[in-house]
Order: sequence, then C-alpha cells, then structure tokens
Amino acid sequence: MQQYYAVDVGFGNVKGITNGKYCIFPAVIGDFSPVSFTLGKQDQQDPLSYTAIEYNYKRYFVGEAALKQSDGRNTIDRDRTILEEGMVLLATALSVLSQKRFEDIKLVVGLPEMHYSSMKDEYRNVAEGIHEINLLNFSGEIVRSLSYNVKEVAVIPQPMGTYFDYFLDSDGNFNNDRKKYAVGNIGIVDIGFNTLDLSRIDALDPIGKRSTSYPLGMFGAFQELSNEIYQAFGVEIPPEELEPFVQRKEIFVFGQRKPIHEQMKTAFTTHCEKILSRIKSFWPDRWELTKVLITGGGSIYLGDYLKEEFKGVAEVVPNPIFANVNGYLKYAKRLWG
Repeated sequence: MQQYYAVDVGFGNVKGITNGKYCIFPAVIGDFSPVSFTLGKQDQQDPLSYTAIEYNYKRYFVGEAALKQSDGRNTIDRDRTILEEGMVLLATALSVLSQKRFEDIKLVVGLPEMHYSSMKDEYRNVAEGIHEINLLNFSGEIVRSLSYNVKEVAVIPQPMGTYFDYFLDSDGNFNNDRKKYAVGNIGIVDIGFNTLDLSRIDALDPIGKRSTSYPLGMFGAFQELSNEIYQAFGVEIPPEELEPFVQRKEIFVFGQRKPIHEQMKTAFTTHCEKILSRIKSFWPDRWELTKVLITGGGSIYLGDYLKEEFKGVAEVVPNPIFANVNGYLKYAKRLWG
C-alpha cells in the first residue's frame, strides 16, 4: 500500500511527517569517519541523535551527529535542495519516518517562494524514483538497508503548507469553521532560518506577483543577538549555535548564569523593523487582507512583534514549526486521497 509522506528540507531544520509520526533534525551533513569508541548510546530510543547513513555510495553523519562528529555542512545556496546535501537530508528524513525495508510512497515537498518557479521541476525529477539507504552504526557497520520508491512528487511553495494546515482538516477537506476566511484575501508571513517568505492567496488563488522571498530569516536576528551578547558579556557565540540559549533565555559564563532577556528584546526588535520595512514596501495594499498567518520557526520569537502591524487580523499559527509540513500532508490527501 502506498503511503503519503511530507518533508520540508529547510535551511535550519528538516521536518517530516507520515501517519502521525514526526521528525525534526538540524539540516546539516558531514563526511563520515568511523568512531573508534562509543558509550553504546546508539541503542537508545532517539535515533536522530546518532544518525549515520550511506546514500549513493557515500557515507555521511547527519543532523546532531554531523554537528558533533564532523565538520558539518549547512549550505544556504539556492541549489542546495536539489544537490547532494539536500537529497541526503531528504533521504535521511524518509529513513527516520519509516524503517520499513521497502515502501512505495507519494511525497509532498516545498521550496521557498523565490526558488519555486525555477526549481520545482528539477526538484520533482531528483526526488522521484528509488532511494536506497543504508543505516550505519558509528563503527561504520551497516545496521539496516532501506529502499523507498517515490512514485509521485508534488512540489509546492513552502508557505502554502501553512495555508493548507490552517484551512484543511485531517482528511484534506476545507474546515467548515474557517472556510469563510479561506475564500478571502490571505497573507502568509513565513519566517524560516535563512528566508522570509511572503505569500498571498486571494479567493483560493495564489497571487504570484504578491509573493516573494527575502534573506531575512532568523539567522539575521541571531546575528544581531550574537553582537548584543558580545557587547554585554564579551562572549562570542556563532549565530547558528544560539537557538538553545534563546530557548533558555540565558547563557552561562564560567559557571555564572547570565540572563539575555534584554539582548533578545533589542536584537529581535531591530530585526522585526527590517522585516516590517520589506512587508510595507511589498504589500502596500495590506489593508485589503482579511487574514494574516504568521508561521515558521522564527514566528515563535518574532510573531508577537509583527502582529501589531495588521490591526487584529494576524495570528501566529498553532505549532508554527510544523505548520508547513502538516499542510503538505493534508495537501497530499486532498491531491491523491
């Protein structure tokens, strides 16, 4: 029986879902080399912390393992999704979501607005077909061999996932409680790690000339925060390593607890002003919007700053980190179900 899979290969994290099972891991790969001694943690319950795979005759650490065991690569090139790095991340998500030895699947994936038109056909072509994956232990031994036959692929603009998640029910039908908004003039503000996507849907029709992307994701906000922390405490933390500290709202300097609430407020306010400037320029007709959905991992930190611009019609969507990929799966059911 064919299964529906949804995978969002972002610049910060990879998210995936099938049959109620979710995965999320850092969008980082690294060259594999055997680890001579381990504490046996690969036998524990969280495979995402210890991921090593063989794909297309090459071996990689992926996600947390790449960050810890190798010089992890996280490219922000436009072509990265359809090249080696992106396909390794996609294959890893498939292997984590289902460890069946062979499975026929149908897959929905997404691209940023600015890359969608030029890359959707190529992404579909490289994602279709058979993906053979060997799961490795850290000694380099093959633990399990998997094969996925991707029979069909649908590629959609990433923010449309949030639209489908918000307005469709779990079977892919329009949610009656929200249908009155679905036929209105909808704006989506999707704050990813490296990109800000702006999308417009008017009476169920995506409006291409009112949809675009900017390099204004959370990486820029974390750059601002990195500078604020350095000025306050003399500590250099690279932007790509800041999120765990942001979640705790503190750092430890030589064992002493240092709250970073004020630094976060300053950095995030500055970055939101840049985002709002782009929104105002690109959507001078934003007064026409009947609903604005703020989504993406960055909305957790920046969403409340942005809502005020839209005079009560904006909301941060539930579960914004997974909203796009949830919507991909609902779209799969609507398309093929």
